[in-house]
Amino acid sequence: MPTSIPLVDLKNAVNALGGFFHAGPNFLDHKHFVILFGLSGTGKTQLPLKYARAVHGLMDMLMPDPFLTVYPVHSEWTDPTALTGYSDILSNRYVVPPFLKAVILATVYWESSVFVVLDEMNLARVEYYFSNVLSCIETSAPLQLHSNGMSLEGSTRISIPLEISLPPNLYIFVTINADETTNPVSDKVLDQIIVVDISAVQELLAKHRLGFGY
Repeated sequence: MPTSIPLVDLKNAVNALGGFFHAGPNFLDHKHFVILFGLSGTGKTQLPLKYARAVHGLMDMLMPDPFLTVYPVHSEWTDPTALTGYSDILSNRYVVPPFLKAVILATVYWESSVFVVLDEMNLARVEYYFSNVLSCIETSAPLQLHSNGMSLEGSTRISIPLEISLPPNLYIFVTINADETTNPVSDKVLDQIIVVDISAVQELLAKHRLGFGY
């Protein structure tokens, strides 16, 4: 890394990666977690997808990105197992959902930025399924996976330890729709996360294009 970067070069680089959005996930070293809030159809999901590909040097949206996971939230999620997995007695294996798989990937490839997009986070009650992960983000404590005394074989053929820490190269983005079909998100959750209001940003950009300034 250079000892110094000219301000104009930094500005151009940030603009190339999405401008205002770049500051959100990198505001704190220990918390790479952003909520994208706004009305349906405002591009909340596409923004982190393009940002991740830009970071990984992929300029084609059709190219697969192995370090990017899009995980749609389902309304029936009522506990943390949808994110952190569970031990399946019948198969004697630990079921590894996409979120936990991304955490393990970031732990293994610690020099690469790994991105997870939880799409439409408030289709389910956030406090029901996300509280464990949110607590680990806030306290830097490891995420408890199971109570077995030894590692378990995972459904993806990966050994699953008793607990795992959220690595600093893991970036979590969630989208929240502002309409009557979704569940409200408590202030306790919002106060602990960087929130980007996409609707407000689009309004500012529209005014700028029309010549009204900021």
